[in-house]
Amino acid sequence: GVYHYLPQEHVGVKGAAVELVKPLDNIPETVTKMLAGQSWGGKAQVILFFTCIPYRAEWRYSETAHRVILIDLGHAGQHVMLSATALGLGSCCLAAYDVEYCDEVLGVDGEEEFTIYAIPVGVVKQG
Repeated sequence: GVYHYLPQEHVGVKGAAVELVKPLDNIPETVTKMLAGQSWGGKAQVILFFTCIPYRAEWRYSETAHRVILIDLGHAGQHVMLSATALGLGSCCLAAYDVEYCDEVLGVDGEEEFTIYAIPVGVVKQG
């Protein structure tokens, strides 16, 4: 299914605080389409899709907001990959995805909030 991370509720909680946005029927097929036909991505145990609401940075950083957003996104991606590695899992950061379809599946409007990054995480196939 599609889950939304709740950062304000994560404080002091063991494990991440998430809420179900909606269930998904054919997850491998849906994810493959979201990832622009990359069928291997549909086999990942978890895929983190990051969305962005630019206004949340623009009011503070004005014309440099987009740079700050991308820097923060890089830090988040790096932490996901480091965490995956520490758990013996594989991951990779993707910019190849169908933005409009991702926005539709994730339930964001594509204008005020849109998909900006995807990181599949899962068991690495051996041999």
